[in-house]
Amino acid sequence: MHLRSVVTRSFSPEARIATVAERPDLVLIISWRLGTDPERPSKRSKTIRLVVEEEALLDYADAQKGHRQMADARLQEHLTEQLMRFYPDHGASFGQEPPIVLWTIGTVTLLG
Repeated sequence: MHLRSVVTRSFSPEARIATVAERPDLVLIISWRLGTDPERPSKRSKTIRLVVEEEALLDYADAQKGHRQMADARLQEHLTEQLMRFYPDHGASFGQEPPIVLWTIGTVTLLG
């Protein structure tokens, strides 16, 4: 899906991005190696559960090409801002799953 590629461009190439088969929303699970703990070199970031809501997906699909291109830029800008405020480190012990943070993208965020 095109929106997945827009999201992928917003994150580091080292980020692991998996699509969850949950319809009707687009759900992506995103994390990356932190590299901040010498005792845990493979420690992963908090997990971002990014949900693009069904209504936003349908409105995006129905939009004209120019509006979709603007939505792509809005989405990248929104994710860049979210990442600037995001603190990926956490205190989960070895063997525990990192905390999950929900980021929801609706029509207003995507299309204005």
